Amino acid sequence: MSDKSKIPAIKPIDDLQFIEHVSVQLNWIVGGLGTAAYAAAFEHPRYYTIAGRAGDWTLSHPKAGALFVMEGLETQIAARRAAQEHFDSVVRAAFAPAPSQQAERERAADLAHRRKLDAEAVAALVKVLDVNKTFAQQIVVAIFKGQVPHVAINY
Repeated sequence: MSDKSKIPAIKPIDDLQFIEHVSVQLNWIVGGLGTAAYAAAFEHPRYYTIAGRAGDWTLSHPKAGALFVMEGLETQIAARRAAQEHFDSVVRAAFAPAPSQQAERERAADLAHRRKLDAEAVAALVKVLDVNKTFAQQIVVAIFKGQVPHVAINY
């Protein structure tokens, strides 16, 4: 009989953390006696194109309805690296949370932080002033609303 307590727990990670650590390498097809190379990406057989000669390589790929061109790359390897960096950035962007989701996460974190500080202030008032928790909460709310002059809560 196996002991399940010895099985390590698997920690879930979100898609963005996962994609930051995983890279899909582009597969290059060399043509034209080594003066051109192509890589498939995003369901397009020749998404990235490298052409040129020693000391003067050009990388091109579609971008926002136009053709992106990077000229003057020293080596074909430098052009391949530039293509890989672009590919990786597009994939990471696809898995990044939408700005609205990120803003919601930040708001939730801020609210949790404020609640923690409010609870600490209430606990301190209960201890220092020897008042009940409800009265201490009313004091904190009054300060938050600006009803107590010259006193503020800094979050």
